[in-house]
Amino acid sequence: MTEETRSHIYEIELEATPEQVFDALITPSAICRWWSASTAIVLAEEGGFWNASWGDPDDPDYITF
Repeated sequence: MTEETRSHIYEIELEATPEQVFDALITPSAICRWWSASTAIVLAEEGGFWNASWGDPDDPDYITF
């Protein structure tokens, strides 16, 4: 018996090279601009980590990682 799952694929065309898009996803300043985050930390390596926070950096309203 094969399990069926639902999926959703959404594609967009970007006027950027794959390298530019990847850099935007792993550069803390780009993440802050894109998500309007106050701070972002990225360890861009296999098994790495990323974190972003919103609000006062000393007392953030929301943190994600």
